[in-house]
Order: sequence, then C-alpha cells, then structure tokens
Amino acid sequence: MKKDDIIKLEYDAWIVKTDELFDTTNEEMAKKEDIYNDKVPYKPQALIVGAETVAKGLDKSLLDAEIGKDYEIEIPPEEAYGKRDPKLVELHTKREIMRLPEFRKGDSEPQVGMQITMKGKVATITAITAGRIRVDFNNKLAGRTLKYKYKVTSIAEKLDDKITSIIEIHYGTSENFEIKTKNDITEILIPDMCKYDQRWYLVKHRIATDLQNYAGIKTVKMIEEYKKREEGAKDEEKKEEGEEKKPEEGKEDTIKVETKDADDTDSVKMSIEQEVSGTDEEKEEEK
Repeated sequence: MKKDDIIKLEYDAWIVKTDELFDTTNEEMAKKEDIYNDKVPYKPQALIVGAETVAKGLDKSLLDAEIGKDYEIEIPPEEAYGKRDPKLVELHTKREIMRLPEFRKGDSEPQVGMQITMKGKVATITAITAGRIRVDFNNKLAGRTLKYKYKVTSIAEKLDDKITSIIEIHYGTSENFEIKTKNDITEILIPDMCKYDQRWYLVKHRIATDLQNYAGIKTVKMIEEYKKREEGAKDEEKKEEGEEKKPEEGKEDTIKVETKDADDTDSVKMSIEQEVSGTDEEKEEEK
C-alpha cells in the first residue's frame, strides 16, 4: 500500500490488557463476543491510507501491507488513542446529569459505562455514588495498548470504486447513489433517504473534499431530484400551502438542486433549476 490509497479492510481489534474485543468487521465474531450491533454493517471497511482516520499505528502498518495477506500488530497508547488525561475526569451532581437530553424524558437512569453528551463532547459514566456521578471525557481507548488482526481485501483502482468508497467512509453506505462522470465533472444523484437525513448535510462537504483530494475529481455536483407525483396521489404539502395551479396534462415538473465544490475553494454554490417539458405552443401560451 501507499499513502492516499483507498482500500477495504477486514479486522478484529482487542484491548490487550483485558483481551476485550472492542471492534470487528466480522458479524459472527461480534455475536460471539457479545458486541453485536444490528445498526452496524459487518463487512470490509473502506478507508484512506495515511488520512489519519484510524489509529496512527495501524495507519503506519498499512503502508507495508499487501492485499490478501493476514497481519497481527500491537499498538501502544501513544500510537493509538493517546494517554489518559486525569483532567478530563469530572464529578457532577445527579441533578446536573438528569438535565441532559438523554434523561430529560424520565424514561432512563444513568448507568456505569453509559455514554452521554455534555458540553458538546462525548463522555462515559464511570462511577455513581449518592447524589454524585463521575464522567470521563477521555476516549474509552485512551491509555490502552491495542491488538489488531487485519487483512486488506481490495484497493480501489477504478474511479467509480473510489467514489463509492469515499461515500461509505463518511456516510456509511453508498447504496442507491447514482454516479456519472464526464471529463473533470462528477455528478452524484443522491437517494431520497439523504434528503431528510441530517447526517448527510454534515458529511457531504467532507465527501466532496475527499473526492477532490483522493480521487482527482475537479468538480463535484451533488444533485437532489424531485419529480412530480403521479396524478391521484395525495400531496400533503399542497394541502398545507393551499390549492395550487395544476400543470397541463402531459407536462412534468422536475426540480434539481446541485451542490458544486470547486477544486480551489471550500465554498458551495447552490442553484435550483426548474425544467418543464411541453410543446413550444404550450410554453408560448403560458407566457
């Protein structure tokens, strides 16, 4: 492997001191070690070598790895998630903790090992005493020596493979994305699920930046397409906005929203264009 290669990786990862499996791409292993999560896709994970999205020690090891070969490495804390910082451990009253969104509804109670969000950061509850709760803002793997068993299963050579891998890295899945590249422009028609997913709006600019930096694409267009519903379908939006003028029979309205990320700027330009099909005579009459 070399820096900036986009690869797929199978791995199992343990905390050396406790022999606790904390991460894996193998579903059977996850079930066996009782860490299975039905929201996690158990398959080889996409990553960019040298992009510092994994532990530093693993990133270094990948530079010497070969496709299809099994590796086992141990990574000390300074090459993994750093040493624990005692200053990141805080004591709070139970009343403070119960004001957090996780407990505001009153249907759950703080428990040791539970992760919560305070001050915009993730913390772990490490102790509960009478009226007091200790929370730790250190990464749960800080101060731990880690062991990885891994294998590089593939490397993305084709442009489409690089694009789908980068989408997977940031969004978790590349299913139902339609991709079309011509010259230096890549158009990505995003699926309906992205239109209402806050996560998509948080990661789409990172996706565009990585496509430019690691896939060599100069211009990225992310397209949201909205097609008119078939006649007879219920349209709740129209009910809320009031009766709207119906287009003449045989016409179809399509609205496209495009996001363009240029290679020399992080700014995003939004444009909306409405395309209406019909005869020239019909269009002239509408004018």
